[in-house]
Amino acid sequence: MSPMRIRALATVVLLTAVAVTAAAQAEWIYAAAGAQYVVVNPGGGDVVHRGELSVADFRPGESGEAVATPDIVPTPGGRYVFFLFPGADRAIVVDAETHQPVWSVSLPAGTRRIVFSSMGTSLWAFTGGSSWIELSHQRGRLTDSGRRAASLGDGAVAFNRRATRVYGNRGNDLVFALTASGEVVQTVTLQGGPYDWQISPNFRFLAGTSARQLVMVDEARGRAVGTIPGAFAGGVFHPSSREFFALSADGNAVLRIDAARGAERSRIQPPLALAAMFAQADGTLHGLAPSATTSAGASGGPALVLDLAGNPRVVPLPAELGRGSAGGAGGVSAAGVTLRPGGGFACF
Repeated sequence: MSPMRIRALATVVLLTAVAVTAAAQAEWIYAAAGAQYVVVNPGGGDVVHRGELSVADFRPGESGEAVATPDIVPTPGGRYVFFLFPGADRAIVVDAETHQPVWSVSLPAGTRRIVFSSMGTSLWAFTGGSSWIELSHQRGRLTDSGRRAASLGDGAVAFNRRATRVYGNRGNDLVFALTASGEVVQTVTLQGGPYDWQISPNFRFLAGTSARQLVMVDEARGRAVGTIPGAFAGGVFHPSSREFFALSADGNAVLRIDAARGAERSRIQPPLALAAMFAQADGTLHGLAPSATTSAGASGGPALVLDLAGNPRVVPLPAELGRGSAGGAGGVSAAGVTLRPGGGFACF
């Protein structure tokens, strides 16, 4: 091969590597109120896109009714973002590369919550009681009408690395169930539930948050390693899996939890009360404040609090979100989205 062809090939390889790295590092914050949404760059706090959640076959509020604020659920690889509208049994899908709505998907009647499996090959829809429906998922599309999944109660469920197991509530207890058959293979007896469950990035620890306490479970040993009393509104694992950051129900404190011991290490006091919290791939924490307070003391619209654990910065959200709508925390929801090529093979 000639030196010129070698140099040309090297240039192509370098440009490809740069492009892949850029894609891998693409991170955004999506915020929505009713049918309006914006996309924020967490690095600078600038709005990079704003638009309306509307597609040809589903236009929320078209007939004049109030539009409830949607839940925002990204696929594991971050390529698509599902906006679930309560009571509509439909979700609008946004392409995270273009930030544009691309289509809607039908969900089982009465869907209250959706959760993607760890590989992104299925979406689980909670329809009330102990009824979960599993639907096959591929590249932002639901490809079947679904099947009855493991019988689990309310609260978010979590999955192991290959999604062969699902973790969720049976009463106050945590159960490990096989996703294929729904058979319960292990039960961890707990109190203070039901819980919303999350699993650490290394799939070793399960964190459960509830209105009464937080519990940390060692998945491999199948036992709780620690509990912390109090009311919690969720949280997020650090990418290292060593810590879990728990948000108090009043939004005024973030507890830094040692994942291996289930013990509190320290607390972070955000500058505004938060309704939700999310993290970037490098562990930088951000939060959503349903209302900000101006320097004059008046209550302002919703805002993002960037870099909670470092140098917190309050970034007001656009006025169209501040007007809010029915439902949601202060009429606004938000979620962090990170494009992870290969992070869930059904997503790309």
